[in-house]
Amino acid sequence: MGALSQALGRAALEAGVEIRTGAEVAEIQISEGKAAGVVLASGETISARAVVSNADPRTTFLKLIDPVNFDPNFLGKIRNYRSLGSVAKVNLALSALPTFVALQGADAGERLSGRIHIGPDIDYLERAFDAAKYGNFSPKPYLDITIPSLTDASLAPKAHT
Repeated sequence: MGALSQALGRAALEAGVEIRTGAEVAEIQISEGKAAGVVLASGETISARAVVSNADPRTTFLKLIDPVNFDPNFLGKIRNYRSLGSVAKVNLALSALPTFVALQGADAGERLSGRIHIGPDIDYLERAFDAAKYGNFSPKPYLDITIPSLTDASLAPKAHT
């Protein structure tokens, strides 16, 4: 877990929050127009002043919350919400920063601390996305790479980036 996640977790615990992992939410309960808690898949009910969902909007609003709680216009918008696509994430542990022919010098680490895009042009990106439209992974994917240990040293062992 990265430094930001750890700091958020510590702050939440200090504020009296109970953190659970591996607890599947089956329903978000609504009372008087506001989220009031959750029902876990185990059947346990947990009351709360606020509920935060990291699920996509369709799952959150169409599967976890009873539709009677929403205006029909809002439900129509959520039903038409498009988020089709496939994403794959690969975490690599490297002994050193990658080297790029076009990126040499002492500031290479600083210049790599943003995002690295590998794909020659916008048409390539569109072709890579075509496979995702049909639920497949692209045979020629567009790559969006980050090196998080450049901004959060706690993610790498000492003496490594």
